[in-house]
Amino acid sequence: MEFYLYIININSKEEINLNDEERNLKNILKIQNQKLFPIELYKEYATILYTQKKFDEAIEFYEEFLWYLNKDELNNMYQCYKELGKDKEAGKLKQHYINTM
Repeated sequence: MEFYLYIININSKEEINLNDEERNLKNILKIQNQKLFPIELYKEYATILYTQKKFDEAIEFYEEFLWYLNKDELNNMYQCYKELGKDKEAGKLKQHYINTM
């Protein structure tokens, strides 16, 4: 339920404050006993962290939901690896995922 309220809220805003959105998503993800956490919620959270240059935090979510990432999100994940000095992981990601799309 919280996910849908979040989406309605975010779509109604003209300007987005990334710090506020990060906080909102973090709070939603902390809620206990939710029956459903749409993958899109985690992907959105990872993208907000990436945009804020919080690469070490973003990479955790990108790795966890790798199978569900689109090409833009895979490119974000690749950039996280590069920024964190993980060139080997970046190379594997590019070879096995990004270049095959």
